[in-house]
Amino acid sequence: MSLVEFLAQYSGAALAERREGEEDDLATLAACLLVFADGRRMILLERTYSDGIHFIVDPTEAEIGTMRNGDLWHLWNSDRSTGLGGIL
Repeated sequence: MSLVEFLAQYSGAALAERREGEEDDLATLAACLLVFADGRRMILLERTYSDGIHFIVDPTEAEIGTMRNGDLWHLWNSDRSTGLGGIL
């Protein structure tokens, strides 16, 4: 079960958008925007090579714009991005 599937099943989150980042020498980032039943949103970022998953709760419109069309590394390295560490 993926983290997105887990959140959908147990918290009522819906996957609003998903984007695969461009591959580079180090890794590929993927991002998705989840919308919860209460209207709150969260961006999940997954580094497919290593380092796991980061998330941004209640993303701004600018952050959502970056998720859609910008450099996903800006979100990964953002002060508002929180890593899940080794729990997954």
